[in-house]
Amino acid sequence: MSLAPSTTPTPTEVRHGVTYDAYLRLRDDPGHAGRRMAYHDGVLEIMSPAIRHDWGVVWLSEIVKAYCEAFDLTYQSNRTATFHRGHPGEERGAGNEADESFFLGPDALAAVALPDPDLAAGRPPTLWLEVDHTTSSLPREPLYADLRIPEVWRYQTRDRTLAFRRLAGGVYEDVPASVALPGMTPELVLDALAGVAGRTEFAFRRWLREAWLPGHRQGLLAAGAGPDRARGAP
Repeated sequence: MSLAPSTTPTPTEVRHGVTYDAYLRLRDDPGHAGRRMAYHDGVLEIMSPAIRHDWGVVWLSEIVKAYCEAFDLTYQSNRTATFHRGHPGEERGAGNEADESFFLGPDALAAVALPDPDLAAGRPPTLWLEVDHTTSSLPREPLYADLRIPEVWRYQTRDRTLAFRRLAGGVYEDVPASVALPGMTPELVLDALAGVAGRTEFAFRRWLREAWLPGHRQGLLAAGAGPDRARGAP
């Protein structure tokens, strides 16, 4: 029996005419546990990710965490928590679970200082990770803009490409380097991802911390990496 990551297309259900509060009820329905939702102005997508997709999320997340720990950058990961904003009773609003998202630096400190962690759902994470396997997250950028997400990393598993997208004037543009993680570029992240081959998650984590990051430390420091220098929304 093969344990290779699944390449089976991800089933996606699309519903139209969904109000914002109806979306919230569906999101909290136990019958949808384990499924992902993206809501924007009356249109709801319900998805079931494949294994290859989820492995890509793990690898990207490990790179972000290794960077933060190497440069003493405070972070709080949110896993697949839902972030949402909207108007109850109307087909207006936005809500989505990132593949992974992070509050970084001052944003992380502000989030954990809230009296109730669920209040953080109304704040835009500093960094939002999306892994595209069978479908593209590009059409969801207006949703991310409504959520005020300042930076999105979009990794495509099939052709192994990565784009850093930054919100500017209400739209996303490609940027050559991360603002959230100073010094990191798509090329550097892809170089780190090449180290996944033949390694388990545990071995990849160790390799990042003991080999890859020490080899790039000086260049990242020169580019601005350091404690709590992450920047969120402009």
